[in-house]
Amino acid sequence: MTRPENHLKKLQHVGATWAKHCNQVLYMSSQSSDFPTVGLNVSEGRPQLYWKTIRAFQYIHAHHLQHADWFLKADDDMFVVVENLRHLLYRHDTEKPVYFGHRFRLFVRQGYMSGGAGYVLSPEALRRLVQGFSTGRYENFSSVEDMALGRCMETMGVKAGDSRDPKQRETLNPFRPENHLIAPENGKQLLQTQTGECQAPTVLYRHDTEKPVYFGHRFRLFVRQGYMSGGAGYVLSPEALRRLVQGFSTGRYENFSSVEDMALGSLDQKITSLPQRMENSYYRPRRGPDCCADFVISFHYMRPADMSMLEYFTHHLRPFGYKYRFNTNHEQNSTSELKHS
Repeated sequence: MTRPENHLKKLQHVGATWAKHCNQVLYMSSQSSDFPTVGLNVSEGRPQLYWKTIRAFQYIHAHHLQHADWFLKADDDMFVVVENLRHLLYRHDTEKPVYFGHRFRLFVRQGYMSGGAGYVLSPEALRRLVQGFSTGRYENFSSVEDMALGRCMETMGVKAGDSRDPKQRETLNPFRPENHLIAPENGKQLLQTQTGECQAPTVLYRHDTEKPVYFGHRFRLFVRQGYMSGGAGYVLSPEALRRLVQGFSTGRYENFSSVEDMALGSLDQKITSLPQRMENSYYRPRRGPDCCADFVISFHYMRPADMSMLEYFTHHLRPFGYKYRFNTNHEQNSTSELKHS
C-alpha cells in the first residue's frame, strides 16, 4: 500500500529489498504509474485508508485469487523477511478462514491485526472479506483501517491466528526494531489495563471557565492525555469549546475515526504514543532482547536507508566461523518447498 508522493521516494527501495523475495508483488495506490502501481478508485488521506485497503483486496480477489496461497498487506514503510513469513505459514491450511499479524485486543472480541505490522490472509479469508461487502452483511463503522477490517473479519467468521513463535515471541512487529529490542529504562514491562482512574470532579465551581479544560470519565488509550467516555458524558469549558470548533475551522485537526469520544479526545493531541499502543497488544508485550522471534517477519516505520540496512543484515551478513544452528536439511526447518505467499 502506497500513495503517489511515495512512488519514487519509497517504492524503489521496497522493490530493491524485501519485495524481490516475494512470488508476486502488487503496488496499490490511488493513482496508476509506470513503477507500476495499480490505481484504485479512492482518495488519499488517513480517513480514506480503510476504503483504500478494501478496494485493494477487492481488486486482488477479482484478478489474482488463484495466483498465490497467501495474501500479505504491507505498507511502504515496512520491512518484511519473506522467507520467515513462509516459515510461519507453511503448516497452515490455506482453505481455512484465518489471518495472521500482530494482534491487538481492543474493540474487537477476538482482537484485530495491526495494519502497521502487516497482516496476511488465506484465500478463504479473502473470499469472506469481499463477500461481507458484496452481500451487505458487513457495514463499515470506522475509518481506522486495521480495527474496522478486524471487525469485518470477525463478523465473517475469519479467525485471528496466533503468529508468535514456540517461545511466545512476536514475529510481526508494529514499530521500529529499537522500540521492541531496547528494554524500558525503568526495567518494568507494561501492564495491561484498559481504563485510567476517573478524574472528573463532582463540582465545577472551583475551576476557571476560561481555561481550556474538559472533564468526564477518563480512558487512557490511543490519546496521550486520555479521553473522556461519551457514555458517561463530558463537560467543556467555554475555552475548550472554542478550541474544539477552531480545530476544524482552521484545518488543524483531521478526524481519524468515527468513534466519537476517542476522536474528540484526540483534538490537538498526538495520537497513540508508543508505550500505549504497545500496551494494546493481545498478548502481554515484551520489550528487550527477548521481545522478538529469531525468525522475525516484519518491522514498521522503516526509512528507505533502514530497508537497505536490514536487507544486508538478513541476507548477506555472516560472522566468520559461526556454525548456524538452523539446519536447512531438516524436514521441519526446510523452506525450499514452502507454499507461495
